[in-house]
Amino acid sequence: MSLDFAWKSFAAGGIAGCAAKSVVAPLDRVKILFQTNSPAFAHHRGSFQGMLRAAGEIKARHGVYGLFQGHSATLIRIFPYAAIKFMAVEQYNHLLFPKDGSKPSPLLRFAAGSLAGVTSVFMTYPLEVVRVRLAFSNDPHSLRALLGKMYRERPHVGAHLPVLGQLSNFYRGFLPTVYGMIPYAGVSFMVYDLAKQRLHGVAPEWSPSAVHLVAGGLAGAISQTVSYPLEVIRRRMQVGGHYHVESYEARVYRTTAETARHIYSLHGLRGFFVGLSIGYVKVVPMSMVSFWTYEACKVLFGIGSDL
Repeated sequence: MSLDFAWKSFAAGGIAGCAAKSVVAPLDRVKILFQTNSPAFAHHRGSFQGMLRAAGEIKARHGVYGLFQGHSATLIRIFPYAAIKFMAVEQYNHLLFPKDGSKPSPLLRFAAGSLAGVTSVFMTYPLEVVRVRLAFSNDPHSLRALLGKMYRERPHVGAHLPVLGQLSNFYRGFLPTVYGMIPYAGVSFMVYDLAKQRLHGVAPEWSPSAVHLVAGGLAGAISQTVSYPLEVIRRRMQVGGHYHVESYEARVYRTTAETARHIYSLHGLRGFFVGLSIGYVKVVPMSMVSFWTYEACKVLFGIGSDL
């Protein structure tokens, strides 16, 4: 594929990611607080009403800014992450899909999406850890202060990434992120492509925008369900060691298996799905906006069609 197509798909993906994340930023803040069992908000978990009460409490304490705490770091991270992901999936599609014009199998669609997801997360993971730490904190931090604090913390993933030393603190939860990204990105792109094709066939009167929105929503809901337990494990590992005093569960998690065992011992299987209802409320519109914006930007940049 040409360099012109690559950079235009990169830009379209970045714009799509920023638009989608901005729409759901307040929900993302609440979801992270629930997933990581923040002691100040644990009593709100378990219902949609609790989510609204938690959001109201954040707003009362810190104003509207509190609902977007960490969002600047999100945008800094999400633009390259989404840009790389969408550009990569186009490249992997070109590499893996049949050259004879026949339709690719669902497995090939899944493989292309998974490879794109792993590629993007590998390139941008430290920014994700910083974003989560900013969102998890109840007190606003300057970015410089937080980076210094994280760097000085005792590394606990050296067994996996020994060459990084102190920088391992910026890769907390990296392995479960990769494990979770394989099904999440793979299922997301696979379902989106298949749903888009199916909707064009069964509802030809639908506008392209409607098809992209519905297909994107289905992709988000299904991929979220498949990958959510690993997302919970990843969040716990990322904030490990942050609330030594205030949280009765606070501890440093060294491995994915240790984190999973600890969650299961305290909460059972339900512990791996804490905040899933909020996840649906967040991921479905985010996925809808992301795919719709990407398709619209491709048309705008002259590298896509309305279909």
